[in-house]
Amino acid sequence: MKRIHWLAGALALSALWLATVAGAAGWPDKPVHYIIPFPPGGESDIAARFQQLKFKEKFKQDLIVESKPGAGGALAWAQLNALPNDGSQIMGIN
Repeated sequence: MKRIHWLAGALALSALWLATVAGAAGWPDKPVHYIIPFPPGGESDIAARFQQLKFKEKFKQDLIVESKPGAGGALAWAQLNALPNDGSQIMGIN
């Protein structure tokens, strides 16, 4: 199970890298919010903290990890949809 979480995290970071290379040369121009629909302290939160460090190294920008558990992920999706659609927020679903 842990391998699946790490793989999902690696895929998420790969997608971020690909999006940056593919045309968003200035991305990210501000801190990125990484919303996790699970409680803090779990495997997803720990994986996100490692991703946070790598993100800072690569993009020289902060990755703000926010845990938003509850309602089977619906609260996290609601928060994601309430934020502006400018590429400064992503959601982990691992």
